[in-house]
Amino acid sequence: MILRNKEKQDILVKMILIKRHRTPTRTIAALCDKELVGKTFEDADKRLEVSKRFYGDKEAGEKEMLRICEGADDINFVGKESVDFAVKNNYIEKGNIMVIKGVPYAICIKM
Repeated sequence: MILRNKEKQDILVKMILIKRHRTPTRTIAALCDKELVGKTFEDADKRLEVSKRFYGDKEAGEKEMLRICEGADDINFVGKESVDFAVKNNYIEKGNIMVIKGVPYAICIKM
């Protein structure tokens, strides 16, 4: 679902949550599809925990998501909407998308 915030002229992406984590040397952005928060996905050799603590509960506009991602050293994307955002904005290539229990995810590490 996409809504227009007329005041800021930013597209609010209602289905994606974002959170920024900072350490003294790195900044990590975490984006995930809202409906995946609180769920864990496992297969034979992988486990993906989509915690509110890591992915947060803040919905952001597309411009804000781009600003946070541009300032991050590493970016985690979980879920179809988040991964589509990553591909659309050239953070990842389609060939780098992984899937666990039907949920796409990807990691962008800037060099």
